Amino acid sequence: MCYLYLQSQEFDVYANYANSYSDSVNALQKLLENAEAKEYLKTLTEPDLFKEAIQYVLPKSLLEPLYHCFYYFEAVNMLMRKSKGEDLDAYEAAEGCMVRLKMNLEKQCTGLLPSRKEDLGVLVQKPSYKTSMKIISSVQSKIEGWEGPDLLQCSTEFLMEGSVVITREGNRRRID
Repeated sequence: MCYLYLQSQEFDVYANYANSYSDSVNALQKLLENAEAKEYLKTLTEPDLFKEAIQYVLPKSLLEPLYHCFYYFEAVNMLMRKSKGEDLDAYEAAEGCMVRLKMNLEKQCTGLLPSRKEDLGVLVQKPSYKTSMKIISSVQSKIEGWEGPDLLQCSTEFLMEGSVVITREGNRRRID
């Protein structure tokens, strides 16, 4: 099992990454405030969209490695529940190697990562295509003022359930 061979120190990169996340977001904000960057954005055909992508989408994308690490924790827990004998001992040892990291990341990531449904991932049966399409259609109908392309035309899989936050200048609105 890779967790046992690599030991928990190999996973400390995730803790270091979590520590530097806010610095990365601040660097992106500084970049947007830079005079040269502002001039470049003016030359684009849709500068507001690019700026919003850097301001909102990219910081969320920077969280993907942390989601990946939390997926490891979920996978080990699921494998422990499904295993017996020597396999169970190996998974328990792996969990023991990662418990310090898990506690550290949970503390550091409080407020950064939205809560995920337990056991979300490839180890759990995904909803059928028809069910996914119904959920995606429902999500789009609940988004007030949707102006983008039809989600059913550009999405084929429903990945995660959670809250959607509409951000406007000066206020936020939560849709469940």
